[in-house]
Amino acid sequence: MCLTPVFLLSLPRSGSTLLQRRLAAHPGVATVAEPWLLLPLLLAGRADMVAGVHDHGMMARALEEFRGRLPAGQSDWDAAVRGFAMGLYRKLAGPGARVFIDKTPRYALLARDLLRLFPQGRFIVLTREPPAIIQSINDTWGDGRWMVPRHAIDLFEGLDGLAALARAADQRIRLIRYEDMLERPEDVLAGLFEWLGLDPAAARVKTPLLEGTMGDPRRHGDDGRMRRRSPDWRARAINPLRRRWQRRYLLWAGRERLAALGYGLEALLDDLAAVPSTLEHLASDAWRMGAAPFYHLLDVPLRREKFARLRRGRRCHAYR
Repeated sequence: MCLTPVFLLSLPRSGSTLLQRRLAAHPGVATVAEPWLLLPLLLAGRADMVAGVHDHGMMARALEEFRGRLPAGQSDWDAAVRGFAMGLYRKLAGPGARVFIDKTPRYALLARDLLRLFPQGRFIVLTREPPAIIQSINDTWGDGRWMVPRHAIDLFEGLDGLAALARAADQRIRLIRYEDMLERPEDVLAGLFEWLGLDPAAARVKTPLLEGTMGDPRRHGDDGRMRRRSPDWRARAINPLRRRWQRRYLLWAGRERLAALGYGLEALLDDLAAVPSTLEHLASDAWRMGAAPFYHLLDVPLRREKFARLRRGRRCHAYR
């Protein structure tokens, strides 16, 4: 039986793990928590996005030259990567599966490449209101503190990739809003199953728990049900610095990109302006926002890893 690859693309904290689990309740669906399989393969030629011990910039140039020597160039390379990925998907899927869902949030950075690489694939673009994503990032990974700098690549490059995919006039792409998924889960799931060529009635009631360390850190211990209500960012007070940053972010995203993702710029700006005010986290936000340019310029995560390895008596040779 032919196996269709399905890519669930979203920004972090957009409900992708919840949707993946609900889709995995169907016997025709196979998936694993988050494989991250295609990131190293498709980023191998990107000198600006990977650190390593091997001089990644030189490797990217070498791979570009290698691809250029193939009889069909990029097409031959794509076919090899596609065959490698599909071979592993089939081994994980088993004989009864008709689709394999690869859910890796950072695939949003590779949205255009995936669309080219898998002409027979399906692409679910799951979106969520940007202020809600930012709030959830801070709550999940910062206990309320400002954690946006660590996820800037998702919020900027990732959002741009999702918007580009959503704008494509392609029957292989399906846009789902997180808010709609919570409001009418049965309709959304039934529509997705039908779009994937699966009988919605065959889906099991019990939602499986996807094992592994990757994915939503809060998924363990829940029942995988879609609650009709989610904490509303509009009711959560924010300080002036967060309000200003989010306003600038929405203006950067712009009317066209937000419309492609299912949202209106003016409505979001109006709602943001009406959010209650507080001074909570103001001092720490001022420090974190002020330090953000240096965080990126100095490549703090890489430097932190190097210092940690030195303290253990080991060296880290990775560099950009």
